[in-house]
Amino acid sequence: MKNSLKQLLRRPGRAILFFLLMAASTLLLVFGAAMYMQNQIRIDSLDESFTTVGYISQQPKDKGGSFNPVFWDYGEEGIIYPDTLDFEGADYIVPPESRPYYLACIEGAWVEGGNRDSIAVDDNINLLEFRVKGPNPENPYLIEAELTKILEGSGQVLKLNLYEGDSDSRASISYMPCDLEIGETMNFVEFWLEEGELEPGKTYVGLLTHNTANPLSDVSVMDRDGKMVSLNALGDNYAALSSPGTSLVDRQGNPVESDIFNTDENGRSSGFVEVTPGYYDEGGAFEAWRSLTTENEMKKLTHPVLPVSDPNLLTFHRRNIANIRGREITEEEYASGARVCMVAKEFAQKNLLYEGDKITLPLIGSLYGYQEINEFGSTTRFSLPVQHLLDAQGKPLEPFFEAEYEIVGIFDPRYHCEELTYSDLIIVPSRSIEGSDEGHILYAGAMDDSNTSFMIPNGSIEEFDAALREAVPEAERLDIYYDDMGYARSVENLNDAKKTAALLFAVGVLAAGAIIALLLYFFVVMEKKRTAVERSLGMTKGQCRISLMAGLMVLSLAATAIGSVGAGVLLDRVDAYSLEQAQAQSAKMEEGRVVDWNLGGIYNFSAKYSPWAMWDVQGNKAELQKIEAPAGVFMAAPLALDLLVLLLGLCLIGRSLRIEPLLLLNAKQ
Repeated sequence: MKNSLKQLLRRPGRAILFFLLMAASTLLLVFGAAMYMQNQIRIDSLDESFTTVGYISQQPKDKGGSFNPVFWDYGEEGIIYPDTLDFEGADYIVPPESRPYYLACIEGAWVEGGNRDSIAVDDNINLLEFRVKGPNPENPYLIEAELTKILEGSGQVLKLNLYEGDSDSRASISYMPCDLEIGETMNFVEFWLEEGELEPGKTYVGLLTHNTANPLSDVSVMDRDGKMVSLNALGDNYAALSSPGTSLVDRQGNPVESDIFNTDENGRSSGFVEVTPGYYDEGGAFEAWRSLTTENEMKKLTHPVLPVSDPNLLTFHRRNIANIRGREITEEEYASGARVCMVAKEFAQKNLLYEGDKITLPLIGSLYGYQEINEFGSTTRFSLPVQHLLDAQGKPLEPFFEAEYEIVGIFDPRYHCEELTYSDLIIVPSRSIEGSDEGHILYAGAMDDSNTSFMIPNGSIEEFDAALREAVPEAERLDIYYDDMGYARSVENLNDAKKTAALLFAVGVLAAGAIIALLLYFFVVMEKKRTAVERSLGMTKGQCRISLMAGLMVLSLAATAIGSVGAGVLLDRVDAYSLEQAQAQSAKMEEGRVVDWNLGGIYNFSAKYSPWAMWDVQGNKAELQKIEAPAGVFMAAPLALDLLVLLLGLCLIGRSLRIEPLLLLNAKQ
């Protein structure tokens, strides 16, 4: 060994040069191999961090000037439903699903304010019986009646209290609840009624709201002849709010048959019903009318519940849109159907709810494909899009499912998201709802991208979309957009990195091969005479092999080891730089925002530990978790080079040993 090293160092310049070249080629080879494997691991792990979701919507032929999809027209072709998109060969991870809004009628908990919940509005609605007298002798626009019974309601109406002020103050108004009295006069606006709808001398029942004149306002309406009439000229009057009916439909939107609708022989609906013998008998027509007051109360207490099967289908989860006090529902809880929920911030504030509190959700109905358009981009209170919460028999809808849920999180969207439009929204795992909503569906409309989506394997968008449009011609009438969270772009970037790594690896292999060839030429082939001398001095063939290869292998082992270590250090530096760049890009996302929700404290919200930590929300490569290349590559590659040096060296020495020493001594180099 010593003699071998001594002979090797007789030419130190050549030895050092080959040492450095060998180390450099090893560094290139190992760095390229490690980088290639590292990026392949990243690609393999993308499926754990990325999902590809398609969002579906069907645009109407005519919106009719309404923001409410209940009134939209989809033409002769009609509405396309999610099951239409199920075709042979469709490789869905999650098939197309239209997430409904379930309606929870929560006793004692609602968002106050607005036209749904105002106590003043409640004081102004009553179920009354009255007898029609005839035209009002003092006002030709009014029909006069006499109040005969107060059947349901508060027994009060709101009437104007005008304060005219003095020269230094402006006039103002307020409304005061006033008790109704049997026998008092009631007035109805004649041109708001169908001809003959109220006949003198007959007695009627109606769910009525009271309108009062406002002298500080000058609003006009059109009468039956097209003439404009000031509302103040009409004075105080009553109008029908609604009549019995049901909004129930089947899953295709076909109305459920019912005979409780109050229509005449021409099919015209009326807000009044004539009191005839037997009207108040048990099981008679009055039962359905009495349900109207219960229905009106239920509307105030109804809040939307969004059932979710997989959070990855939701934009707000995928893009980290909401601040959340507490925590999100976990994927395990979604999968197991745990009785946990998240509620909107305003709903929690108004009802003094905190994470950890329990809330009972009685689900009475469902709306499929419904999404109210909010052109202002802010959250809004849920508004019931259908008229009735009665069943086909005219009775208030009973819950098809009821359970107690624990609030685990309170959310507040940072910016507009249609999934979180409603300020009284409650989110639950869909698998936690065990009952069926059959017989409780109140709306079944077209698919909307805020509530209809599906999941497909990553990287299959183009292939899937082509197959879908070929197999399902109706898909041409749908708007489908795909969100892979940047998967395709990330794979493309990582494949580019793999190509670079493969190039470095190839250069390293070629360089190492050339260096090994030169190394063996100068330190083995050129040492034939030395081998002949050693054999002439009595050294065995084995000792000759050791004399030549021992020092060479020490040189090779040291060079490849240093090259491999250098590759590891260089890879760490590259990763550190990439991490620094990624953290800089995600700095805004990670910065905490101090938020005071008036829920008992000030909270600092940060995305640092969110599920999106490894990849930023736009899908750009932002590695916040180090991915190590397999340790074996840092050992296997240099050992392979050393083994190649050993085998080739022994092969070349073997050729020399088969030649007689005298011939080697007389041979030319």
